[in-house]
Amino acid sequence: VAFDKQNSHNNNNNGNNYYYHDIKEDNNEKVKKYRMNLNQEFLDIFVEFMRLAYTRNIAELKGWTDRITVRGREWQKRFLAYCQKQVRENFIHNFHLPEINYQTQQEAAFSVKFAPFINESNVVGLMQELELAQRHIEQNVSATMVFFDLLVKVIMLLKN
Repeated sequence: VAFDKQNSHNNNNNGNNYYYHDIKEDNNEKVKKYRMNLNQEFLDIFVEFMRLAYTRNIAELKGWTDRITVRGREWQKRFLAYCQKQVRENFIHNFHLPEINYQTQQEAAFSVKFAPFINESNVVGLMQELELAQRHIEQNVSATMVFFDLLVKVIMLLKN
């Protein structure tokens, strides 16, 4: 912990005013870096999730499910929340109004090709399935069953 002595003539403590410095800035930078890394990790996994669902390769889907289920439940819930955000943003992307779209450059680059697959006929179903999967993870249902079931449902919804 770093302390600095600030000389202040307005205090009654003879100029001995101590305060923290750089700790807040250091922590903010660490949090930003952590969030950027987590966001990139979530994007990579989301892209793989959607591509596997589109190709309907069951063997690879099973492997993806196995990789997701070894993560902790909190991570899984955050990932499902991220998926919901991306489905919403990809649906909004179809309106071609960038000022109402909140995505990073990498997310927007993926959305250029992926957004046409999210439309009026499947957006509600996708959101409901992602919300249900998140609720099941919160209720301690087997993550393997939850994510494999989600994948099968997403395959059917992307087909529409």
